[in-house]
Amino acid sequence: MKNTILAPLLIFMLLFMVPVALAQPATTADTKDWQGLDQLKSGKRILVETKLGGVIEGKFVSASGSKLTVFAEGAIHTLERSDIQRIYRLKKRWSRKTTAFIGAAVGLFVSIPIATKIDSDNAESVAFPAAVYAIAGGAGLGYLLGGNRTGKLLFEAK
Repeated sequence: MKNTILAPLLIFMLLFMVPVALAQPATTADTKDWQGLDQLKSGKRILVETKLGGVIEGKFVSASGSKLTVFAEGAIHTLERSDIQRIYRLKKRWSRKTTAFIGAAVGLFVSIPIATKIDSDNAESVAFPAAVYAIAGGAGLGYLLGGNRTGKLLFEAK
């Protein structure tokens, strides 16, 4: 009896482990070097993490030799390669506030048919509290999922 359950379970686990293992990110030694910045177009949004813990978010200007030039906060910043920990190409994402609002709206629209079904079956009205909990849950989930802006890793110091 144990073998009839164990074999399909093992096959099922292997089927899901292979794609996960193949989807692991490449090592930083591949293309995460300084030469990859030459292919980046001027004006693209990047995020630079310095070794001292600072973060600069701005537009890429150029990368020549061991210097990176970024336009941020109305000024041009030139950074040495030795001072940089990581450089990311930024994705355009919604803010946490926007995703919280979208989550609240989804929670409201999902709760309406459920709350009316519950309300029609029960004598006491629970539709309003159910809608409030759904809106709060949707807003909370939206807030947690939103705001991640880091994109593709372009450079990482070794």
